[in-house]
Amino acid sequence: MFKLHLGNTPHSISEEEFRDLGKRTEGYSGADISIVVRDALMQPVRKVQTATHFRKVSLKLADVKL
Repeated sequence: MFKLHLGNTPHSISEEEFRDLGKRTEGYSGADISIVVRDALMQPVRKVQTATHFRKVSLKLADVKL
């Protein structure tokens, strides 16, 4: 279910971690898991919305992991 709800979103979750998530959420509905995934994906957005200071960061494309 987690893979389904992540869709094409880049992530670094291993197969072992997916299995662990599956075990921990046994008995939860697909809607419950969808809410957890959506909340996790929105966490960085919430952090930026409450930021009061920003710092310019320059990255080279070669340094970015996809």
